[in-house]
Amino acid sequence: MSSENDSDRRTSEAPDVASSNSENVKISSALSENEEYMSQASVEDEPDVSSDSLEEEERDAPGPTPEESAAGSETREEDELKQLKHPWTDKSKLSVAECGAGGNCGPNSFFKGLQYLEITEDVVFQEASTPENVRKKVAQAQGKLPKMGKWWNQKDLQHAANEYNVGILMFNKGRDSLILPEGKPIPKLSVALLGGEGESVHFQLVLPSSFNPRLLVPDGSVYFVCSLLECDKAKYSPSHLSGAGGLIEPLRRAFSTVPNILEMNFSSLEQFQFKGSTASERRAEALALTNHFANVNQHVIGPAAVAGLKLFAGVVGNTSNAKDVTVSQIVEKPEAAVSSEDMTTAANVFMSVVYNPDLTEDSYDVTYGTEHKQHKGGDRYKDHMNVLMERIRGGENNFDSRPIVVRLESATPVWPSYILNTIGFIPRSNSGDPIFTMLNDILNEEENNGGVLVICHSVAQPLDASAAWKDLDVVKKWISNRKECKMKVLLAITKADLKAESYYHDCHSMRDLYNKIFGRFEKLLPNTEMFFVTGWRENGPTDEMACAGELRQTIDAVKARIIQGNSKEGSSPWIDKLDARIGTAQLRKEYLRLIGLQASRYVDSFLGCLTHAIDTLDKKRRELLVEYDAVQIDSVSGPIDEICTVTEKQAMIYRTGALERPSSADVNLETNREFAAKYRKTLLEELGIIYNMKDFEMTVSLDDIKQIILTASTDIPINNRRYHSFWMRIERLKENSKTFAKLYRMEPLPREEIIDFITTKPVNNNMDVDNFVNTFVVDSVKTIFCRELGPLFSKWIAYMVYESYECGFFLSLRDSTPGKALKTNTKFHEIFLEVLKDIYFKDIEEEVKYAVLGKAPAFLERLNILRETQSSAKARSETEQNWLQRLGAISPIIAAKIAKYLKITLPSLTANTILPLSQLKMKENFAKPFVPSLYLDVTLEETQILNEIAQYYFEEMLVQCIEHFFREALARVDFCYSQTRYERDNNFLFKHFFMTTFERESSQFPDHQSELAKFTYNERYYGYTVQQLLEKGIIVFNDKNSYAKPDSKANDPSKRADDPFSDLRHTQNNLTLFSYKFPRSLHPGYRLPLHDKVRGRAKTFLGDVYNDKANIESIILKEAVQLRDLQLQLKAAKDYLKQELSTP
Repeated sequence: MSSENDSDRRTSEAPDVASSNSENVKISSALSENEEYMSQASVEDEPDVSSDSLEEEERDAPGPTPEESAAGSETREEDELKQLKHPWTDKSKLSVAECGAGGNCGPNSFFKGLQYLEITEDVVFQEASTPENVRKKVAQAQGKLPKMGKWWNQKDLQHAANEYNVGILMFNKGRDSLILPEGKPIPKLSVALLGGEGESVHFQLVLPSSFNPRLLVPDGSVYFVCSLLECDKAKYSPSHLSGAGGLIEPLRRAFSTVPNILEMNFSSLEQFQFKGSTASERRAEALALTNHFANVNQHVIGPAAVAGLKLFAGVVGNTSNAKDVTVSQIVEKPEAAVSSEDMTTAANVFMSVVYNPDLTEDSYDVTYGTEHKQHKGGDRYKDHMNVLMERIRGGENNFDSRPIVVRLESATPVWPSYILNTIGFIPRSNSGDPIFTMLNDILNEEENNGGVLVICHSVAQPLDASAAWKDLDVVKKWISNRKECKMKVLLAITKADLKAESYYHDCHSMRDLYNKIFGRFEKLLPNTEMFFVTGWRENGPTDEMACAGELRQTIDAVKARIIQGNSKEGSSPWIDKLDARIGTAQLRKEYLRLIGLQASRYVDSFLGCLTHAIDTLDKKRRELLVEYDAVQIDSVSGPIDEICTVTEKQAMIYRTGALERPSSADVNLETNREFAAKYRKTLLEELGIIYNMKDFEMTVSLDDIKQIILTASTDIPINNRRYHSFWMRIERLKENSKTFAKLYRMEPLPREEIIDFITTKPVNNNMDVDNFVNTFVVDSVKTIFCRELGPLFSKWIAYMVYESYECGFFLSLRDSTPGKALKTNTKFHEIFLEVLKDIYFKDIEEEVKYAVLGKAPAFLERLNILRETQSSAKARSETEQNWLQRLGAISPIIAAKIAKYLKITLPSLTANTILPLSQLKMKENFAKPFVPSLYLDVTLEETQILNEIAQYYFEEMLVQCIEHFFREALARVDFCYSQTRYERDNNFLFKHFFMTTFERESSQFPDHQSELAKFTYNERYYGYTVQQLLEKGIIVFNDKNSYAKPDSKANDPSKRADDPFSDLRHTQNNLTLFSYKFPRSLHPGYRLPLHDKVRGRAKTFLGDVYNDKANIESIILKEAVQLRDLQLQLKAAKDYLKQELSTP
């Protein structure tokens, strides 16, 4: 290894820890207290790092140099480290948590360790936001520049300990050392790093298989221990971790969540049994099982993770070269072949086969795109495949790059196997072949991870330029640079039975016979395993045995003739070589051997997946046990209060995008990302929802609005982006102010009306044509804005606010701790969502409408559009000129950067070329009156001019109205931009949830009613509005108030019939007049919380109302049984696989 400095390659001595005996005692004490806890960890379920493999590494490791032995410091350090008796020294209990790649492994793994440390509340490593920042900080501490890919040594780790104030316990092939921050007291948080340095050493973060992250010691210190495990860097790559159970990150994530695991199909494990007699054969079978599992569950695991479980195996060749037949023979199901004289492959077909003894007939599961079919029996399967191929060939390209995935469950015993049958190549031509290009790209991608490629070439086809497979990059690499080619190549010379005995008439020795069959191919593919195979000539495998027998009979006859001519040929070694390469069985045997040789890491990954799934299920069952026990003693009063807080917090995060650090988040980042994806919308998608929700009429249709937005999206590309956060969606809405203004055109004024409404000016009795036109414009703008756009935008903003709370509520139930007790309570869900809709949708909508539309936008009547436009242009011009003058006096380089930021064009920065002030004359009267040419009349041309001017004013005023709306509306929902008030708003939400629940459910809980009645009025009704108190009859008018007295007509039946307003006359419960038309959200007391004393009783009341212990217990038990059964199934399958694969 090299450190950040290339010249620093010497081994850094371990820090002197002799002076830290007291500190070591503390560490020893802390770790020993956890020893009993750790001793319960299961060893057999962690295949990641076995003790045997580590012991082998240690045996092979070189001992200390003479210089190191002479130093004499090892003994002292080892003696002190013996005090650190803790489970992390038991390497058999370590499992891989993270592995860096190449020279970045040190910073990567150390950074991951800091992330684990963040789960405590004592230290926040804010500066360690990325591994690159860790490397940068450590390099700067040494006065160096950070260099990506440079290996860390012990000196770098010492600086890492100093900079981040963590203790590091490093195990390095017996040369263990304790690294503590220099010049500082022992940190409260320590991390044990297992690793070392040298050209073959690689840092790898590992964790104990089971651990208690918080180790409390008498002095209150907290120690968290992770490890860095040393490994051979040659075995590691960014995309894959070698060793049993080492998982790439996508696989680890896929098997880290219970919903994912429950969605997976593990049926292929239930009846699986090995048939192979050798270890290689069993590995090939296990790989087939792994491959089946990956393909069946790809929709759950994801393509990135599936790559860690699938070793490529495929067949290529020209059309009509028996690829489909060869594939079906390799998987031991000849009846699965579908090619025939009238059917050719139009899409790649992935075929996998597994034995299911419970079946009486073969079962075919066929997936093509989103289409999924199941068939019993080969005939129905073939019919379906023919239909698919016909449909694909009838398409635009005559082929499809999407594969058809076939999973065959065989009713008869077969070896589990799989292979990909590709589309046949056309003979190579100058114009090229799109199918060839597609398959060449696929093979180039797969070659990086190895695999097996079978080339099918008909014995009757010439080996010239028409053999397209020769141009594949993988084949070229196999020929020219075999060592670098990770994929193994086999050649199947098909249709061997077509050659009669006369074809071999010139063969006079066994070597001649061998060269006759394989010679021309070996010249092209030297040292390549190749086989002479047969299939069948009919449309099905009915004559398969006959074709194989005919080939064998022909070869035997040629052999007999050769031996008859020369008896010595009877003992020729070429006979065995021929026999080993003739027949499909020999091809299949070699195919399985090559698969088995490469299967280890994929099978190990699969075992690691099963182990990780078992651990995930076990962890979840333990969590369920805690939940189950808690249900016995806890009420739901506390969780309801916390759900209000989490809902408010998550709504804030949803609106602003202000994600929390993982260590303090109520909901993990993965779940936040999942929900954000569900709620993302384009402008058109939002529009469709709001338009269908409107409770008012609009003069423009939804299609018209969509067309306008689509047209505007050319200039406003964000319209097509999907956003979930409130602030981004609001900005997009504001950006489209002109877009919405273009929805409307003012109705042209008829000439007769313009003439009819000409008014006169005082004194000189002049004609005033503008008065009517301008009045009509302002009235049209106000009408459209107040009746259509204002209500539309009010509902739009309210919907976005409500959606943030809806998302926050569902997130609080999904992952957060308080939501677990109530996530299945239907009544709680219904009432909580109803409250959210009332206060964060209906009330917000009404408040925004009141604030903006409560009175017509009167400012329009005092708006001079022409002057406003000119004034804005002049203000912008003067701003730029002022800045140009300022920039002319400073450095040209700095000035250019400032100008670029301010979007100012700099013609020159010299004082002599500063642009003159704007020539705009703001004293000029832009709004000059329109003077018609005729007396008491206007011409048709003048009518058109007046209408066009009116339309211009109309659009500009409508834009002004929309922009005015957003300014006023956003002031009303300013709380949506705050990131710190969710603790306060929690009380507001809790109050309204309590009020709604009490109104509906209090009659069933008289004890709570009586308890609440004991509070004083000031306590009991604190946080209620006057309107609420009037409606509930809490505040009543006495008899002296004539207005409050019941109307005599309302109570007199004889008079009531004559009074059409009798049912509308005043009663105590109809006091809406006292709201003075203010929306509910503006009533005094609306946002005040409950009184503290009442809040405590309210919690108890809610806890009793939503107490659903019996149902919760039933749900927890049902889930626990499901997880236990699946855990036992996976453990049995894993144990069986491990036992069989370890047998020689």
